[in-house]
Amino acid sequence: MKISLSPINENNYMQTKKAKYYPNLAPLACDTISFKAMKKPEFEGIDLLVVKNYKAPIEKFNSNQDLQNWAQEKANGIIKKDFVSQEVKIDLMRKEILAEWVRFLNAQHKNTTTLYVLDSITKKLKPNNKKLPPMFNEKIANECINEIETNIKKDRSYVPSFLKLYETKLRQEFLDNNYDENQIWVVIPSFSNDSANFQRNIEKLKVLSSDLWCTKTTKAKTYLLDGDFYIYFNQGKPLIGMRTDSDNTIAEIQGILNNDSIPCELVDIIDDFIKNQHLKTSEKAQNEITQTKALKAKLDKIKADLKDDIENKNFENILKYFGIKAQKDKDGLLIIDSYRQPKQCKFSDIGIDEDELLLHIKRITKNANFKNSEAKTLGSVEEILKDADFSYSKIINLSKLRTIGGTAIFANSQIQSLGNLEEIKEDAYFQLSQVIDLGKLRFIGGRGIFQNSKIKEIDSSIMVNGGAFFD
Repeated sequence: MKISLSPINENNYMQTKKAKYYPNLAPLACDTISFKAMKKPEFEGIDLLVVKNYKAPIEKFNSNQDLQNWAQEKANGIIKKDFVSQEVKIDLMRKEILAEWVRFLNAQHKNTTTLYVLDSITKKLKPNNKKLPPMFNEKIANECINEIETNIKKDRSYVPSFLKLYETKLRQEFLDNNYDENQIWVVIPSFSNDSANFQRNIEKLKVLSSDLWCTKTTKAKTYLLDGDFYIYFNQGKPLIGMRTDSDNTIAEIQGILNNDSIPCELVDIIDDFIKNQHLKTSEKAQNEITQTKALKAKLDKIKADLKDDIENKNFENILKYFGIKAQKDKDGLLIIDSYRQPKQCKFSDIGIDEDELLLHIKRITKNANFKNSEAKTLGSVEEILKDADFSYSKIINLSKLRTIGGTAIFANSQIQSLGNLEEIKEDAYFQLSQVIDLGKLRFIGGRGIFQNSKIKEIDSSIMVNGGAFFD
């Protein structure tokens, strides 16, 4: 608290005839008291970042220590949170890694830094995924914190991502300064080929793996006990992982999505590397390469067949090419009989922007399946007259959708609000969904399955014919 003083003229101190005079009372040095509210210009570095990003109530603070106390309370909320997943093994690994970060931050850094870093490294830890906090490395962590602190002091508008910066620097550390090269193959040796550095190689494999690979979490040690591991990088991103067995035969090839398929655009790079390194392949791995090459030939043909339609954005012809019936209504929007990815590929594989495609669709008369879709919103779609499956999709906004005529599956989706959706005529599944707002929903014709969801109760105005089921 700061007290400001305004001087009184001592000659006038004995006041007028109406005032009482107290001869033993010394004159005051001031006649006003003001309370100071702190302002943003008084903070710098990560303190300023926390004040801005977390809306700290600085009007109630009298010193920086008040900010640190406030940040400690917020950080403790993260520390005490139980970041559960769908696997006990992942839960334990999350706790172990976070405990390392907490010990380091509490010992070496102020509370605002602890809050900022913990919030950044836990943002992606959701119940419906297997993501882990980044592996802890004290040297890299301090480098990142110091760099962010310095940059904010130079530019108060600087908005960094600790997680992004940390993961980039960590990969640079393990890529031996080859991070900026356009294309490189990295070989991580097995226990039998480099037993002295086995623990470091396990950490290296975890750090360099794509987020969706099992080597990012539970399988790094197991696979390096079997054989060498190969990772293909393009501009710092891991795009291909290949594990080998005990006789160094390639047993498995995975793309960045870890979906048992090799990306068509990379199959020739993989094949050339295997031949140049004189590596052997298992029957399974060789079949994957052969099948992907055949698929690539089909994709090249599809792109050639649809070249003009793709360039002219003739979505009606494109959908018909893949066996989806489509016709325009009076407003020029499409009514289609179903929505799904083509059997031979994804729309994105042939250069189609699905968000733009869905802006041209008004009604889907049968089922809509958005698994493996790259779309973020439903565009102009107002009605899906049969089932709608949003599980494991990238849809975050239902846009104009008002009706689902069959079953709706929101489990393991990224949708948080149902927005304008008014009715679901059959069952609605919300388990492990991100939905927190039912929007304008007023009718579920079947069951409402809310077990293991973020919805703990529903408004009495919502009719659920088949009953609502909660934890």
